Amino acid sequence: MLVLQGPIRSVYSERVWDQLCETCRTQIMPILLPGCIVCGRVEKCGGLGICFDCARVPTKSRIYNRSVVEYTESIRQMVHIFKYKGNVKLAEPLGSWMAELFLRELSNKGISLITFVPLADDRLCERGFNQAEEIAKVLARKKGI
Repeated sequence: MLVLQGPIRSVYSERVWDQLCETCRTQIMPILLPGCIVCGRVEKCGGLGICFDCARVPTKSRIYNRSVVEYTESIRQMVHIFKYKGNVKLAEPLGSWMAELFLRELSNKGISLITFVPLADDRLCERGFNQAEEIAKVLARKKGI
């Protein structure tokens, strides 16, 4: 399996990890090398290098995406606190992880624009911020856009 388990300070910068509690630092598992060349899941099917779900989608309809870490209970809780409890400070580590992944896998793709999905007005009013926008700001700043 291509997923590291345990503390991952050697994978991502110390600055990002210093913003998290010790428990979070030991429970987050990065995805270092994607298995599926389309969605990044660790599972592959056959010699195609893609998972079974992506293999069912017509080639022209496939969407490239990557996750920085495995979606564990710790990450689910972190995202929940960020998104629903208003802890905007979590945008920095989440965006920084994405920026490091971006630099590792996409820096040679000529990307010059980073955007976010707008939040419905009622959701924006309810939450007080757009979590996707906050992460996009961090990612754009780190990328120099």
